[in-house]
Formats: sequence, C-alpha cells, structure tokens
Amino acid sequence: MKSPVREYCTPGSVGGHPGDRVSYPDFRELNNKEASHAMALKYCAGKRLRLENLMTGEVSEVMADREGNVVFAMGKGGDYRFYKYAVID
Repeated sequence: MKSPVREYCTPGSVGGHPGDRVSYPDFRELNNKEASHAMALKYCAGKRLRLENLMTGEVSEVMADREGNVVFAMGKGGDYRFYKYAVID
C-alpha cells in the first residue's frame, strides 16, 4: 500500500512559497516494496535544495528535476522521516 502522502499528493502539491523553509513527513507503509519514490515539490523545478532530516540532523543537497521531483529513499517498510528543505540556488 502506498503512503497517503505519496498517493494523494498531486505533483507540485507539497511545498510552500519560494524561499520558504518547508518541512513535511514522508511515510513508507509496512508492505510497500518501493525503497524510493519521487515527490514533486512546489516551486523547486530545476533547483538545488538543502534537505535536513529532522530526526537525525543529517543534511544533504539534491537537485530537483525540471518538474520539481526529488527522490526520497527509506531502507525498510513501516518507517517514516521528517524533512525540512530550502532552495539554495
């Protein structure tokens, strides 16, 4: 079963106004076989983003594709993450 966040969010529906730091939860259902999934983020198409895992403090930089999609991964089912992101370009 897909995450409600992933299943019901239309492309570009996760995010805020340009320049805002935005946070959101990402869930992987227990029986979900997908280890990674692309999520469309509003106003982020073609931008470099700073991602922060709010649970671990881990920070990374990623590049959104031209539709604003960023790939998020989780190693096991029944897990979740909370991320904060900001456009850095």
